[in-house]
Amino acid sequence: MTMTILYIAKKEIMDNIRNKWFLVITGIFASIAIISSFIGTLGPSGQWMDFRNTITLLMFFVQFIVPIIGLMLGYASITGETERGTMSALLAYPVTRLEIIIGKFIGLGIIIALSIFIGFGFAGIIIGINVQNLDYGLYMSYIFFTILLGLVFLAISMFFSSVLKKRSTSMGMSIFTWSFFSFLWGMLMFGLMFLGNTQPKDAGALFTLNVFSPVQAFLSLVAINIGPSPIPMPSLGLTMFVDYFPEDIYNTGVLTLTMLIWIISMLSLAYLTFRIRDI
Repeated sequence: MTMTILYIAKKEIMDNIRNKWFLVITGIFASIAIISSFIGTLGPSGQWMDFRNTITLLMFFVQFIVPIIGLMLGYASITGETERGTMSALLAYPVTRLEIIIGKFIGLGIIIALSIFIGFGFAGIIIGINVQNLDYGLYMSYIFFTILLGLVFLAISMFFSSVLKKRSTSMGMSIFTWSFFSFLWGMLMFGLMFLGNTQPKDAGALFTLNVFSPVQAFLSLVAINIGPSPIPMPSLGLTMFVDYFPEDIYNTGVLTLTMLIWIISMLSLAYLTFRIRDI
């Protein structure tokens, strides 16, 4: 890793700290984790005060909030500096466009990772008080999967920022991507199964297709490592049918690799398009 990459990464980190983004995101993650644990106290006789139920509530919030935060951090990473004219000044130095893409991703990725780790880590203390059977090892796994989800959508937004020339267009594509994967995909898979009158045990093709969504890959990672959702929600898509997951596809290795492929492919496309873009 060159010093140039480290400098660009540091600049992204400091810019987001100065803009209070880091504190805002950390506060959001801490709040949703604490709220999810306290919702359990509303059940009769504390019947909802359980680790799996708390994780289910967190999943419901995370599948919507984490992608949009990743997208919002990255949508202006290239177009924003291009519109302000600072990209031309940066490229006047001995820096390559690949170093810019990697440096920005590392810097913004650290903001996401630290925000999630600190926010959920602090909330983990409160969760430990409010819920039963808390397994801190599994909770750390959940934090890791959440960070991975945020990095996927950060990479996607950086691709849009490299391809599109205006921040408004990049933001629009980011919002569409968030809506598609966070809302529509799970409901689409869920709907195709029932419209086709397909039993979960016979839905192998749909389960295979389902893996291509980073949100569903995240939900599936949580389901097979921590436990399936005890609360049916259509937005969870086929993840509700964890008992019918094809084991050759739905395992930690394959699902993690799928999300890593999303990151690598989006960053590669971001670089290829940014390399030939006129600034």
